[in-house]
Amino acid sequence: MLAVGGALFLAGFRQFHRDGTDAAAVRAFFTSNTFLALLFVAWGVGGATGGVGPVGQLLAGALTAGTFAWLWTRRPALDGVTSAPAAEADWVAARLGRAAEYVRDNAHRPSPSNSD
Repeated sequence: MLAVGGALFLAGFRQFHRDGTDAAAVRAFFTSNTFLALLFVAWGVGGATGGVGPVGQLLAGALTAGTFAWLWTRRPALDGVTSAPAAEADWVAARLGRAAEYVRDNAHRPSPSNSD
């Protein structure tokens, strides 16, 4: 979830970094709030369940990507300023494909132990 969310978080700020417009700032604001909310939910679920395993990680990554896609297509507004359109949609889709391949290829590896 952190890898997918972090990549999408950075993608959400690309347009703001390039343009610096009010619309891009609104999108960056909602992107950061979404990322933090998902991060805290994942942290709580992981702490309550002791970890979710590879399937849970795939589901969390898909949920994260879906939440960001939903947010970016809704174009939320802040004080009357509508957010910028998702200009990075193709860029994000390409990276998500690579991330899914990485998770699939590394799902068989055991998780590091915290019992040192």
